[in-house]
Amino acid sequence: MDVNNKDNLNDITNNNIQTLILQAKEFEKQEKFEEAEEYYRKAVNIDVNNKEPWIELALYLRREGELTKWTVCCEKIREIHPNETSFLLDLASIYKIYSKNDKAEDCYKQLIRVNPKDKDAIELLFGLCRKEYCFLEKDALRRY
Repeated sequence: MDVNNKDNLNDITNNNIQTLILQAKEFEKQEKFEEAEEYYRKAVNIDVNNKEPWIELALYLRREGELTKWTVCCEKIREIHPNETSFLLDLASIYKIYSKNDKAEDCYKQLIRVNPKDKDAIELLFGLCRKEYCFLEKDALRRY
């Protein structure tokens, strides 16, 4: 397949994803929530490595209060796009609520890896570690 054909396929794929996302948002406006989720999921399934439909699905699930599904969706985003951190503080908070402190700690560490000067993540990780008596290098956290 030549480069032009591959670019055309990517354009078609992105257009299909955008169309499905727009339709899902329209279903949301009409309060047809089952259909909205179905169309977000169809967008995800077109290209499971494309973060945009995953993020749109995550935002929808969060708006609907579907925190269990939202958490699964966010974990998928973490897996395929580890530098996407826009949701990690919220995800860590949910993990703390459910006493999954090891997973909250992983979220904070991921934030710090991507942005070593993220003061919120550093403070929250330090507080979580102090509370859980984990043996992290706390001096390393203080230097930020």
